Amino acid sequence: MDFSPAPATGIVGNHAVWKAVEGKHLSEPRDVIVWLPPGYDGDASRRHPVLYMHDGRQVFDPGTSTWGKDWRVDDFAELMIPAGAMAPCIVVASDCTPRRDEEYGLGPVGEAYQAWLADELKPAVDAAFRTDPARNAVAGASMGGLVSFLIAWRRPDLFQAAGVLSPAFGSGFRGEESFTSRVKRFIDSTPMPSPAPKLFVSCGDGDELERDLLRGTETIVAHLREKSYPEDRLLCRFPLHGEPHNEESWSHLVPEFLPCFFPPEG
Repeated sequence: MDFSPAPATGIVGNHAVWKAVEGKHLSEPRDVIVWLPPGYDGDASRRHPVLYMHDGRQVFDPGTSTWGKDWRVDDFAELMIPAGAMAPCIVVASDCTPRRDEEYGLGPVGEAYQAWLADELKPAVDAAFRTDPARNAVAGASMGGLVSFLIAWRRPDLFQAAGVLSPAFGSGFRGEESFTSRVKRFIDSTPMPSPAPKLFVSCGDGDELERDLLRGTETIVAHLREKSYPEDRLLCRFPLHGEPHNEESWSHLVPEFLPCFFPPEG
């Protein structure tokens, strides 16, 4: 079934915005958008899986997205859920801050952000909405793809799947040690997650940045296979020929990873 929603401005569907959310693990507050699936108010007994996403201003609304294009998660889900193409899910999108590269990266600031998402934000969402606390996924792109991989690896008890799109597995910043080497060392120095989360890994080749990340992504996936990561938990979509490093490219994958994480029920 082909889902091609018309472009929309604003956020489509029922949602709440938590302004300036703080946390003991955070140095800066940020807004959090909680998007609710069609029919959420119709069945008070139903509980829903949750997808957590980073760079919240880029997820739903082209008007807040940096380059005028968003992931269109709301547009696709509003069509796919009523059509029975995926299970109804809640999507929680936390915004970035000026410390984005640190918060989404390897290091103590990144570890603190991951602890906030797992140990503060998730319990708050579970308390405020009808969630299924045992069914969660996390997703992002670029540095957001890196942190999605890290948190799913560290916390497989909470996150059973991760969307790792155009992940920052490439050369790195300003002559620093490559992210490829740092991620390999992270994998080697931390326990293999059990149960292994489902990893949806993608990368394009449509611009210089994507080609750099593609080389790193290929290296990291090969390393995971060397470590005997379960093949049935590793869904690879690369290279995506001609796809550049931007939200429009990542939106093309939304109709694939949403039902992968939350397949139709019944």
